[in-house]
This record gives sequence, C-alpha cells and structure tokens, in this order.
Amino acid sequence: MAISYPIDATSTIPTPRSVTLTYRRITGVSESPFTFNQQVYSHQGARWEMDMTFAPMTRTDFAAFHAFLMSLRGRYGTFYYYADPAESGGSDGNLSGSHAARATTITTQAAEDWTAGKLIGIDDHLYRVVGVNSTTSFDIEPGLREAYTDGEAVDGTKPRGIWRLASDEITYSIDVAQFHSITIPCVEAL
Repeated sequence: MAISYPIDATSTIPTPRSVTLTYRRITGVSESPFTFNQQVYSHQGARWEMDMTFAPMTRTDFAAFHAFLMSLRGRYGTFYYYADPAESGGSDGNLSGSHAARATTITTQAAEDWTAGKLIGIDDHLYRVVGVNSTTSFDIEPGLREAYTDGEAVDGTKPRGIWRLASDEITYSIDVAQFHSITIPCVEAL
C-alpha cells in the first residue's frame, strides 16, 4: 500500500517533552564599513521551524514511533502536527472577504477574542497574531501563504501545520536501561 502524504500524526506522535519553535525570516542587510549606515531589504521568505524532544521511550513504544519517522522517507514525506501541542482554547472563526496571498492583515466575520501572540491556522498553515486592530481585524506573521476567499475557516482552538523533517537523517540514542531518546528537527512544508 502506498503512503499518502501528508500523514495525520496529531494522534500518533507521542506528546513531546518540549518543543522549540523558531520563526525564520529572510532579510538582506548591507552596512557601510565607514559610517555603519545600513540598507535593509525584507524578502518574502519566512517559515516556522520546530525541534520536538521526546521523553525516553521503551523499545516497544519507540519501534512504532521510529517506523512512523522512517515512513516519511527523509525530507520527502510530510505530516500534520501542532506547533504547540499544549495550545488549546480560544475561538475558531471565518475570514471576511477575499484576502490576497502575502497579506499581513486579516479580517474575520465575527468578533474574536484573539490577542497578540495567539497562534491560528488557516488551511493547515500556521500564523501568529502580532497585532490587534479591532475585534475583527488582526495583523499576522508570516503573510498569508495563499489567497483565500470569503468564509475560509480559521482555527483558533488548536491549529496545526504541515511539517517535514529538516534532515534526511534520523538520529536517536539508547541508554543502558534500554530507553530510547530522540529530538526531531522539522521545518514547515511550503
């Protein structure tokens, strides 16, 4: 049976002990060696990166988890997972009107209780609210990954993204008590 990507791993991956989430942007900076004046250009590139560290697992538990990781075939396969597995609560919403790709302000159909720092998801892409203009208008980062039409669902309860392994290598350790430990570096699949 052929594997279909992305794999929904929201219920198969054990809850990580810790998650390190990185937001990476691409900017160009040129600085004068004489005056230190700077010219800065913000490129379109931006993505989420995540390192998930798991509590030590028994050989049996780790075998199933390792099989899932191997099924990704390195960086080829993708999977759905939460950026913040502990995130829950808030409200879901819907976009009001059309929104262009790369837009950094969204408008919702109804009032939302989102505050700056809230993670939201639109079509399995992750965004962070960075500013609240009103109860229906929010500034987000990164800019929208694609254009959306009126009524598109916004997940403000437990948003998930599409991830891929950051490397083709899977490295883990086994201690003398036969517990397996692993940290999985992932990047947002764009």
